[in-house]
Amino acid sequence: MLNIIKRSAAGLLATQLPSGYIGNYKESAQLTEWDIWGRKYTLLGLLAYYDLTGDKTALKGSCRLADNLLSQVGPGKVNIVKTGNYLGMPSSSILEPMVYLYRRTGDKKYLDFAKYIVEQWETKEGPKLISSALAGIAVSERFPHPDVWWSYDNGQKAYEMMSCYEGLLELYRITGEPSYLKAVEMAVKNIIATEINIAGSGTAFECFYNGARYQTDPTYHTMETCVTMTWMKLCFNLLRLTENPESEVQLNKGNRIKIDQSSKYPATPEVNINIMPQKPENFTISFRIPQWSRNTVLTINGEPVEGIVPGTYKKITRTWNCTDQLILKLDLTGRLITQNGYQAIMRGPVVLARDTRFGDGFIYESAEVKDNGGNIDLIPSSKKPADVFYCVFTRQTVHRL
Repeated sequence: MLNIIKRSAAGLLATQLPSGYIGNYKESAQLTEWDIWGRKYTLLGLLAYYDLTGDKTALKGSCRLADNLLSQVGPGKVNIVKTGNYLGMPSSSILEPMVYLYRRTGDKKYLDFAKYIVEQWETKEGPKLISSALAGIAVSERFPHPDVWWSYDNGQKAYEMMSCYEGLLELYRITGEPSYLKAVEMAVKNIIATEINIAGSGTAFECFYNGARYQTDPTYHTMETCVTMTWMKLCFNLLRLTENPESEVQLNKGNRIKIDQSSKYPATPEVNINIMPQKPENFTISFRIPQWSRNTVLTINGEPVEGIVPGTYKKITRTWNCTDQLILKLDLTGRLITQNGYQAIMRGPVVLARDTRFGDGFIYESAEVKDNGGNIDLIPSSKKPADVFYCVFTRQTVHRL
């Protein structure tokens, strides 16, 4: 596999022009459409390859590619938010690899260019990614509905907007500018509140549209894979920045802690966690309690822990020993979600669906599930298709889901 990656990287670098450009746009068409967006992914790939192998040829090629862009775009040159599509968001999402390049080279011109990109967001022509978020403006309502949907004037394009916020998080790591982190946190909270449906994604025709409210209405081209993947990545990076669990942590020069976690999810709700410091020491561990787990039980060496609140981190400070064992029991009770006359069943973070592989009827048949205080009893299916790890169904078999 590594040989395949090496050949791919070498083949990519072989296309680099004397100017440093790597891409598929002729010179007269550069900076239009998706040109800079494509350069972004080329940079991300080359830098990831450099991190994997230490091949300085890849880093040199990355610098040449970035320098080529800096010769075309920036103060006194072309304004980055006036290039490409969707208020310049695809182009300015190159912010992320620019920060990575600064980290790996220490060359201040890449950091300066990253700061330039963010400054342009807040100009008259820019997408207002920071000020709109800080003002609490919903991601679907920042700009008027465009006359032409697939156009430069569409400011609701979800994938590209979230990709810009990923870059802003990376710039925050370097600068510590609090408004950067705050803007991303508020944008993410707004997306969760107004856009994400119970299946865990959102958008229609690749754009934010207040989808949480309209998720039961007939909608076309929903949950683009790119949107879903970028949403997961953005949330992961934000979690990693604000509450950074690691499997192995150096406490100090004389002590290191290893944390092992195992479970049979989704078959069972228990998560077994072993805390193993090299020697006993007093420190704090924060355990994430999922919002969906209404009744969570946490025990340490068989003793229950009090004060568990869904949607928070349970911080436990004590002297930890290498034999300490925790069991986190999550609430996987079936939950019935009702909205606008439609119903859905969730188990933990997962939305259930009928599956043709069970051969138990017409999956599109209308159904009504009896509401039992928002809960529904679920039992494992005794009939499991070979390629289905775990399936559940309701005991109320008179109602089809």
